[in-house]
Amino acid sequence: MELAIVGAGAAGAAAAYALRGTDHEVTVLEKSRGVCGRAATRRKQGCTYDHGANYIKADSDRVTELVTETLPSGGLVTVEEPVWTFDRTGRIAESDRQEARKWSYEAGITQLAKRLFAETDAEVAFETRVGGLTRDGDDWRVRDIDDDPLGRFDAVLLTPPAPQTADLLAATDWDDPLCEELAAAVEAVPFRTIYSVLLHYPFELDVPWYGLVNTDRDHEVGWLSRE
Repeated sequence: MELAIVGAGAAGAAAAYALRGTDHEVTVLEKSRGVCGRAATRRKQGCTYDHGANYIKADSDRVTELVTETLPSGGLVTVEEPVWTFDRTGRIAESDRQEARKWSYEAGITQLAKRLFAETDAEVAFETRVGGLTRDGDDWRVRDIDDDPLGRFDAVLLTPPAPQTADLLAATDWDDPLCEELAAAVEAVPFRTIYSVLLHYPFELDVPWYGLVNTDRDHEVGWLSRE
């Protein structure tokens, strides 16, 4: 079976990883030049910045085993400092929630997706923006934004953020009520646009926390962290 995964972010990487060792041929179609999507790493002036997700959290034993034992652990860093909170007035307080273990990588959070993909035989096509899909018998025909064909597949998995997935479903030629139902369900997913601002200081910030999260969602800043 030939499968297409749209998006090489964390979800796309996890899907490809889950399909490793099967007889499926997996092709990942990624619009950008790198993997891990919104958990992106940039480098400038000798510094490494994560301007999306900042760390991996041990939500379960499976995550801990994957990060510390299954995948290569070279360059894995444990984040020791806590995450505190702040409210709409800017008041900072220690969090009363029990903190899960947190990790990042010396080379940036994109290492997670890179290491997941490295364990697979998936073919990743970069700078390939999917524009729509067409149901053709038992197959899916995938096309780019210029309406040029990207291939025929037995199944397609859409992993972009909800608004982008909704746009793809709207551009899908599939005469089935399920298409409209899927589009409506995706459009109903809450989504908040976030802008990242990165600041580089020639000194170390002396604060007792790793990150601050706005808990009442009534502040212009939602998250603040240091690297």
